[in-house]
Amino acid sequence: MIESKDSDYEVYYALKANTETKIASRIQEYGLGVDHVSVGEIQYVLNHGFEGSQIVYAGVGKNEGEISLAAGHEVTGINCESIEELAIIHQVAHSLDKEANIF
Repeated sequence: MIESKDSDYEVYYALKANTETKIASRIQEYGLGVDHVSVGEIQYVLNHGFEGSQIVYAGVGKNEGEISLAAGHEVTGINCESIEELAIIHQVAHSLDKEANIF
C-alpha cells in the first residue's frame, strides 16, 4: 500500500464502505484521510483520533448543525451541493471565525 503522507496527493477512504475499528486504525497508520457523509461518521472518526485535516465532508443536504461540526473541527473540505448550501456554509464558518474549504 502506498503511504499518502509521503506523496504529492491525498487519499480519502469512504468511511461508509466499512466503519470497522481495525480499518480506521489502518487508515490512520498509512496517513490516509476519511470521506464521510453524516454527523455520526464525523463523531466516529473524531472519537478514533482523526484530526479535522484528515476529513472531507461529502454529505448531501447538510444542515447548520452538521456544517458547524465540520467547520468547527476545520475539516479539509466540505462538498457543496447547492448555492443555498454554499450560503449556509459561509454563514456558519463566519460565525465560528473559521475558513471553510469548499469543494
